Amino acid sequence: GLLDEMNMIRVDSFVSKAGMSSTENDQMVIEFISSGLEKQSLLIGVMGGRISEGTDFAGEKMEVIFTLGVPYPPQTPEMKHRIEYFDGIFKGRGWDIVYGSPPWHKLTQAAGRGLRSLNDRVFIVAMDERILCRAKKMNNLHRLPLWMRDNIKEASGDSDIIVNAAELFFRSDI
Repeated sequence: GLLDEMNMIRVDSFVSKAGMSSTENDQMVIEFISSGLEKQSLLIGVMGGRISEGTDFAGEKMEVIFTLGVPYPPQTPEMKHRIEYFDGIFKGRGWDIVYGSPPWHKLTQAAGRGLRSLNDRVFIVAMDERILCRAKKMNNLHRLPLWMRDNIKEASGDSDIIVNAAELFFRSDI
């Protein structure tokens, strides 16, 4: 699998797993940061988990972040009732409050883990076509913070665009 391939090219891989205790998670993060001082390291976690929302990677501790998908939860009867409840309070905005916006907050939290000060720089690759969807009902750019909207580039399956942007990013001092 992917982790085996990463180990073959001498990249230390760290995976946040379900059921890890806080102590185990903290130890894994310490090992990831220490490993990254000597060579390239890969940290894998889920959006909405400890790594993506509760851990900061300031400076050069995390220089590239990949996000895969937008973490929409499964729709449940309880969620439907919450949507109806908020529809009544906020004039039809229940779906957005309960279901539409929270995944985008998780995406933003995950993407921003390496941005903890004005001096930090992170190359972010957010992989989900819904991010740049142009259809009126599906447009989601407004859900992203301005710092992401102002710097977003569309690759549309062209990996050369990502490679070129990464090379430019890591060469520049901006």
